[in-house]
Amino acid sequence: MFFLSHLDQHRYDTNQQFARKGRGKETNDAKGLLTESIVKRRVDLMGKNDSRKRQQVGVFMTLPFVLATPPIIGWFIGKWLDKQMHTSPYLKYACLILGVVAGARECYRMIKEYGET
Repeated sequence: MFFLSHLDQHRYDTNQQFARKGRGKETNDAKGLLTESIVKRRVDLMGKNDSRKRQQVGVFMTLPFVLATPPIIGWFIGKWLDKQMHTSPYLKYACLILGVVAGARECYRMIKEYGET
């Protein structure tokens, strides 16, 4: 979709450049009117909702990483703490659970903030 709108904008700009140089009519020809109407329609379609939806898609695509990363980091921190304090495997599992809770909390916060349309 971006590619098509980019091409339409390019055609519109090219038509305007030729009109300024006196090589063509500004938008009196049928092709120029068609191109101008396509550009205006596409600009009207792209509004605040479109920007918000793109932002939501971007945020929701990161959710799997938000859910997976904190438990993995917690696992490694717990494993390191267990080696340092000789408390195997208690801190490993405690940090893993903390990571799951932190990931779920952040995921909930993101859904709550960006889930509304």
